[in-house]
Amino acid sequence: MKIVQKIIPILVLSTLFACSRAERKGLAENERAYVTDAVNDSCVNEFKYVANDLILELKNISLDRIELKAKEQLDSVYGSIGVSNYFEPRLKKDLIKNYFSLENKIKDSLVVIGSNNLWNIENPMAFFDSNSVHPRKLDWKKTILCNSFEATTVNHIFGKWSIEQKIVPCIKSNWKETGQFKKFTRSKDVIDISPSYQYQLEIDFNIHLSITNSETSKKEHYVTSVTDVCKGYSSANFVVWYKLNGIKPPSATNNEHKKIEVMRTLKKSEKIQFINPFF
Repeated sequence: MKIVQKIIPILVLSTLFACSRAERKGLAENERAYVTDAVNDSCVNEFKYVANDLILELKNISLDRIELKAKEQLDSVYGSIGVSNYFEPRLKKDLIKNYFSLENKIKDSLVVIGSNNLWNIENPMAFFDSNSVHPRKLDWKKTILCNSFEATTVNHIFGKWSIEQKIVPCIKSNWKETGQFKKFTRSKDVIDISPSYQYQLEIDFNIHLSITNSETSKKEHYVTSVTDVCKGYSSANFVVWYKLNGIKPPSATNNEHKKIEVMRTLKKSEKIQFINPFF
């Protein structure tokens, strides 16, 4: 009898929890954004060439801000804290995996970008040829390695509600070339020193939220956007690439005579001098 008395409260709590998972406390029925057609939530990328080595240094937003915006969107629309508590850790894990993947490389100084613009140095070739570097201080939570820029998606079913949240980064077309900097990349045995072009880029993180009612098949769709103007670093010369592919670059450049296209490889035993190091 005592065992039954202990089991009954557990069953009641389990039933209440199951019901609460399907409950919505967010937008009222008449405020929900219902859609009848399929929504295009992919990025129609205006930026014509995303190089695999392109590193974006965000200015005003970060991993934490994107994560917070996604949580705020889910809480305001759906309204159940339990749902965002389920989504948030999974979303953060995938964001780090897909975009903010340079944490260890930045902490271990395996990727270092200099702070001296080679275009502004009187003898940039001599400066590049030395083993000294004035490093930039990179914050991994504000530094993105673009790679293929796949969308980050988390979905789950809560009672009758099927929820999908997708984050899609898009680089806009209005980029411009702003300089060239030393980039150090360390591997097991060697250190590569290459000139890295700096670009000013604008990026949108579009957070799509879809909610479908399995009983009525009604679908809602919401979009929250977070925008930043950031610096991009790549060994690719986007101006030349655009011209070779018959595409007009978005802004003219008069710095062709300043381009440095040499790359050096050092043995790991060779000494690199960090000027005012903070690593």
